[in-house]
Amino acid sequence: MKTMRQVLGDYTDEQLAPLLRLWGMTGEPDKGTKQQVDTLIQRMRDPIAARFVFEYLTENERQVLYRVLPPSARYGVQQDVIVKRTPLTPTHVEVAINHLVEYALLQEAILSARIVSYSGTSKKSPKYEDVTVLGAYNESVESLYLVSREFFMPSGDRTKWDLYRLLETLSEDEVYKAVQSYRISRGPYYSRSDALGILADHLMSLEEPLELLPTLDPVPQKLFVWLREHDGKASLQAVRDAMKLEDTTLLKTLHILAQHGLVFDSFSKGERVVFVPEDLYSNMKLLTADSTLKEDEGKLIELEHEPSAIRPNENIAVYDIATLVGTIYQQTIEPTQAGRVPKRIATKIRSTLRGQPRLDYQDGDDYIEIMLDVMEHLNIIQLTNPIFQDGKPSYQIKSFVERWSQLSLQSQTHELLLYWLSNFNWRDVYGVNYTSWSTYSWDFAEGRKALIKHLNACTSGTWYTVESLLQQIWKEDAFAYRPASPYGRTPKLRKGHDTRVKWNHCEGEVYRGILSSTLYELGVVDIGYTHPDALRSTIPLNPDYFMVTELGSSVIKLSNSEVEDKTTELEVQQPVLRGLVIQPNFELLLLQPDLTTLYALLPFAQANQLGLVSRLTLTKASVLRGLQSGKNVEQILQILQEHSQKEIPQNIEYTLHDWTKTYKSVRLSQALLFEVSSEEAGQILMILPALQGLGIRQLAPCLFAVSGSVDLQAMRKELEKAGVFLHISGDIFTRPKSSYESYITFGRY
Repeated sequence: MKTMRQVLGDYTDEQLAPLLRLWGMTGEPDKGTKQQVDTLIQRMRDPIAARFVFEYLTENERQVLYRVLPPSARYGVQQDVIVKRTPLTPTHVEVAINHLVEYALLQEAILSARIVSYSGTSKKSPKYEDVTVLGAYNESVESLYLVSREFFMPSGDRTKWDLYRLLETLSEDEVYKAVQSYRISRGPYYSRSDALGILADHLMSLEEPLELLPTLDPVPQKLFVWLREHDGKASLQAVRDAMKLEDTTLLKTLHILAQHGLVFDSFSKGERVVFVPEDLYSNMKLLTADSTLKEDEGKLIELEHEPSAIRPNENIAVYDIATLVGTIYQQTIEPTQAGRVPKRIATKIRSTLRGQPRLDYQDGDDYIEIMLDVMEHLNIIQLTNPIFQDGKPSYQIKSFVERWSQLSLQSQTHELLLYWLSNFNWRDVYGVNYTSWSTYSWDFAEGRKALIKHLNACTSGTWYTVESLLQQIWKEDAFAYRPASPYGRTPKLRKGHDTRVKWNHCEGEVYRGILSSTLYELGVVDIGYTHPDALRSTIPLNPDYFMVTELGSSVIKLSNSEVEDKTTELEVQQPVLRGLVIQPNFELLLLQPDLTTLYALLPFAQANQLGLVSRLTLTKASVLRGLQSGKNVEQILQILQEHSQKEIPQNIEYTLHDWTKTYKSVRLSQALLFEVSSEEAGQILMILPALQGLGIRQLAPCLFAVSGSVDLQAMRKELEKAGVFLHISGDIFTRPKSSYESYITFGRY
């Protein structure tokens, strides 16, 4: 086969012009035919120039050329074989071959081929015949084959390669020049692979690479800046249109940028594109965001206008606890030995709660069990042992619920926030892009306190970007969840690009999730979204903005200063106007937030929907459950009358009497009987602090009764301090602590 120089030596200027265009030489100064041929042959070994060829060829021409380029076809391919390997007709193949030969991309050659006979073992001399084959030129075959793989094979798409792999395509000389251009200090014995690694690491650490390349030509600088403004990727045609560049200038520009490891080109899904390596672009974008925040003195970024979509808080956690209190009043809940509410009952209860699901490792929802655990720790409910042998442990309302019902919304939220800050059993819902990163030794309390600290710096009623909040946490408390242990072997974490990327997908997503789950449910924040249809989306979305509410601001300030102080006097709810509407159809409407009234109704009314506006219903079953809790019909009517805007409808009053007229009950409780030696000793007993919370009752001048759950040891010490001696008559039995309490435990999944 002929060489390229031999073939081009016979070309006229008119025949040479299409070749110059194909190889990206449009706009090249005319220095004579010999100089153009020399430049053209040099271009044919260049993959960037070869991409111009594939860009300008027709689809049929590309199909035929691709079949002749593989190493297995380097000795030539017959035309009929090409027809079989392409989806083209023989006529289309012939037309394409003629054009490719004219463009000096293929050449015809006559080879002497041996004829193989299968008729038998002949001892005659082998026969040969001349065969016409097609083959590529040695000068261009490698570059064209490389580009053809990009065009026809998904694995050849270089836009999916990382920076290091793209740098590997540079020659050794180009790699060392790039290291020098960035003024990277290096030793005298760096291998090519060492230089590649150093160059890649250095580029990934730069926010603005052009600052280190002050002598770079203006056109490459302009293209790099333009690409960064267009998401780091664009078609070559879009670059032509935007920058008005001819192919010769484009080729030189792409060479310069590729040799500096900044911009590369490739075919992607049949289109020629110019791109900044994806990992390099993402890193520069991240570093630029960090720098922007630093220029703003690290302040949280405020929004000038409200977000397009807002999810205002509704104090979900507070009202979900009230819903569970009402549920326990209205039905007996006996947990399984695993400490879970039976599935049939749990399904019914869960439909009345609005907190987000807390999924375990089996995708089971733990939300009910988590809230019951919170209520136990706040002394609102308790798990009691059965008195009779055939009974089971069940949840019961404790007397503290009366005190809880008197607390203001701020005080209840404050108590819940304090518990959440110190107890990881109250799990959060993490952000949608969460990826675990060595969380086995996390300190949940410290991580949550760090978030609350930064929210404390926010002004209530002002919208902020979540990104700026995360930047603040990264700057000041990046490893709050991972405090260094003096006894641990885990190396101390250092801030860096790789660490920040992992942090964004782990701690960053945890903080996003906390904002949109627990803190939103507590009423501490409102959350907002950029997309106007975010609230209607069926796909979980991370919030883009947040606003600390007035309630949240007051609660956070209390929590920040009193996390360890449990003696703070809780604020009682201030009297509010009567907001209860009693309808003749037995429906109760509470038209304003009024926790005291709500809790007064829960023992005898069925909760349908509790929130800023609550809806309950009086039923025969709910009223009878109210009687079982210790109320009588007169007390129920009195509660309704005290909180109602109007008189109780006559049909309601009549029906309540009718429902309860046949009800009879006996209350059984364990008590201790005290017989004192004198009335003076009795007076001391009545004012004894250890007995004040046990409902001490005077049965006779020298006879008293208290609850059987008294601490005898503590009471004995109190009596002796007051000069009264305790004598115990007979055996005193105290109720053992329920063994089932140990089953209600939670962990991280």
